[in-house]
Amino acid sequence: MLYTELAAKCCPRIKAERERLGIEKKELAQRLGYGLSNYSSYETKTVPSVERVVELAEFFGCSTDYLLGLSDDRTGGRS
Repeated sequence: MLYTELAAKCCPRIKAERERLGIEKKELAQRLGYGLSNYSSYETKTVPSVERVVELAEFFGCSTDYLLGLSDDRTGGRS
């Protein structure tokens, strides 16, 4: 999978998960200790590092595969 394909799946899922929890970008960035501009890029164009993907998945209560767009099952498993 190309980086652009991964970003096209991952970035909208990160945004959707934040919105599902009803949290503003600034609040989420602060709670996780991320800079706002870095976090904002995760919702639009940048695939987070593996460490950040794990942190975000734990925060959102979903699997890393789901967050990366590799599965449609929020709780785990590959599709």
